[in-house]
Amino acid sequence: MGGVHLGEHRVVVEAKDYGGRLEPSTWLREAAVEAENDGALLGVVVAKRRGTRAPEDQYVLMTLGDLIALLKQGNTSRLP
Repeated sequence: MGGVHLGEHRVVVEAKDYGGRLEPSTWLREAAVEAENDGALLGVVVAKRRGTRAPEDQYVLMTLGDLIALLKQGNTSRLP
């Protein structure tokens, strides 16, 4: 998924649909490589959740380090 930005930073979003199977380690490695190749702040994985098609009900996978980077971009005054 292209064109995702957080302020001035790009964010890589890897979309996955493996029939309800999750492969977080593999997918997060792929997202990290794509983020680095793109010069993006971070990469996240959006994984299709079995039993629902609603976009807002899908899973989002990221590392804790990426979550911290994301939160720091939103409000630097409340994070270490």
